[in-house]
Amino acid sequence: DSNKYLYNNSWFDTGIRVSWNLLKLTQYPALKKAHKAQNDTDDMRRLALSMAVLTQVRVGLQRYNLSLQELKFAEESLGVDQRLLNYAQAAAKSQFDSELEVIRTEARALLGEYQRYAAYSNAQAAWGRLYNSVGLDILPETVEGHDVSTLAIAMKDTMGQWQQTVFQAAAQQQ
Repeated sequence: DSNKYLYNNSWFDTGIRVSWNLLKLTQYPALKKAHKAQNDTDDMRRLALSMAVLTQVRVGLQRYNLSLQELKFAEESLGVDQRLLNYAQAAAKSQFDSELEVIRTEARALLGEYQRYAAYSNAQAAWGRLYNSVGLDILPETVEGHDVSTLAIAMKDTMGQWQQTVFQAAAQQQ
């Protein structure tokens, strides 16, 4: 170059780079601390997510157990109502009791049967929520038809495959 002012230009660039690197070197502890804080935050987020999933599974299991207890109680209540109905029908035949009492006990027995079916439905819903909380989708990606029997078979097959996979994995870990 014929420009005499560019004679020490490379020295100038090198000096700027060295100065910049020295400034960045003073920032290293702060950058390291920020990186550690970010890693700690990520760990806490993962822990919080894991705890949320575990809590959801635990609550689902508790709801399922509670609905099973309600189902057992409803079945016992239905049994009592059926026995009372049988007693009232026998009493009406022997004209010991009125026809109105038979109708009342029949209504009570029907109510008990309804409560039993409602409790069974709640237990099935709780079981489904429990599956959902562990991430199981029992409906396959594709289904041949949308009628109840086809869906039931598809769900049963999916459940069988899932249980086989889970139990094989558990057996291999032991």
